[in-house]
Amino acid sequence: MPVRRHLVEMHAEEQTAPDAWQPFTFAGVAAFATARTSRLLLVQGIVSLACAACMAVFFHAAWSNSISAAIEQLPDEGGIRNGELTWGGRAPQRLGAGTFLSLVVDPDGSGELGEAADVEFILTRVELRIRSLFGYAALKYPGGVVIPLTRAELQPWWGARRPVILGWVALGSILWLLAMWSLLALIYTIPLRVIAFYRDRKLLLAEAWRLGGAAVLPAALFMSVALMGYLIHRLNLLQLLAAGVAHVLIGWMFAFSAVGHLKALSVTPGSPGRASNPFTVASNAQAPEASDESGKSKDD
Repeated sequence: MPVRRHLVEMHAEEQTAPDAWQPFTFAGVAAFATARTSRLLLVQGIVSLACAACMAVFFHAAWSNSISAAIEQLPDEGGIRNGELTWGGRAPQRLGAGTFLSLVVDPDGSGELGEAADVEFILTRVELRIRSLFGYAALKYPGGVVIPLTRAELQPWWGARRPVILGWVALGSILWLLAMWSLLALIYTIPLRVIAFYRDRKLLLAEAWRLGGAAVLPAALFMSVALMGYLIHRLNLLQLLAAGVAHVLIGWMFAFSAVGHLKALSVTPGSPGRASNPFTVASNAQAPEASDESGKSKDD
């Protein structure tokens, strides 16, 4: 009979288990804990495609077009030879000016043109300077290498490789996101197990990993929307960075809040899941004592 009852309970749990199909609510994220891993990977793949599409659109609109415009303004003579810039055009000169990316030729490093983009690449006589909100970096030109900087040579080179680079940006984004989501889910596993323990929720290690893997998805979509907002100038760079911090907090919020939507442990005294919680055991032990004392008082 106990074996039959156990099988009936297992069948009832399977029948009442929620179907995992969307990770945009706390209950939806919790449903992935008991779903198949293949279901989680399928949803992660769909979300990664959407996020990678946003990354590709951003690269094309914000960076690729600026690079193409800069190549259009290159002179007929110029390049980097033996670690030194030779320039046959007007200087200082801003090439492909944009609000996201700007390329500047300033052999003397005078800085007369100031800053016009969130990220600037500045070609000086002996080094490449990179300037952004995060700071400033200088890279010396390699010696013994000839790098052409003429329109005739760079236009066909960039035109042939531009679609390939765009494809690599999309593919690299997908692989990076899937790897990071797996790592974050692993980091979430132990904290989620601890929270589930003290909230008397059923959560195995594999289930905690799946729950964490689903919790990062709404955060990733939030960040992709913020990136599109930055692209259409609804957000500035500082606001985009703030969105990056917020998207980390969103992932933790979905993960921790989803624990409350998991199946509660059985309240049956002496069950293995409850016996390991000393606070629960103490409360269960006090209940019979209280009832015995009330019974004795009635007899008296």
